[in-house]
Amino acid sequence: MSTLEIILILGLIPITAFNIYYFTIGRKKKQAREQYCRQIISELERKTLAEMEKNHLQFDEKQAFLNDAGEGVQLSFSNDRGQMAITLKEAFHWMHFSDVKGCSVRHDEANGKYSNIRVEIKTTKKVITIVFGTRAWRPKSFVGKLVLENAMEFCNLVKARCKLSA
Repeated sequence: MSTLEIILILGLIPITAFNIYYFTIGRKKKQAREQYCRQIISELERKTLAEMEKNHLQFDEKQAFLNDAGEGVQLSFSNDRGQMAITLKEAFHWMHFSDVKGCSVRHDEANGKYSNIRVEIKTTKKVITIVFGTRAWRPKSFVGKLVLENAMEFCNLVKARCKLSA
């Protein structure tokens, strides 16, 4: 065997090991994560449906979000009635579009990392805070960008439906 063949074989061993891992254990972990996300979203949907029946509400559009701690939030809208609802694991907030006065994304910054990434929705009666990022993330990292984008998308949906200025 030549030196080139030995180097080539040594290079292919880790690639083969990675492929075996990915196609066996990696797929199972991915399926487990997807199942966990579906479970969280279905729990939020059940809670929303229970609140809808209890309060005689009707929502025609729903959007679910997950934070970095694996907790979910569901945003529901009724464009005909001008209402929206925010469903969390332990809370349900229901309001008219006209009650929403503002929505903003906030975060704490230390050592070049963002932490406590949250959306604050100001209503006529209170401020509702929804946490999207619990850990410290670099703003340019993949997960940091993902958390910030989710928070911005949530806030933009609220602003668009409630016809708030950007």
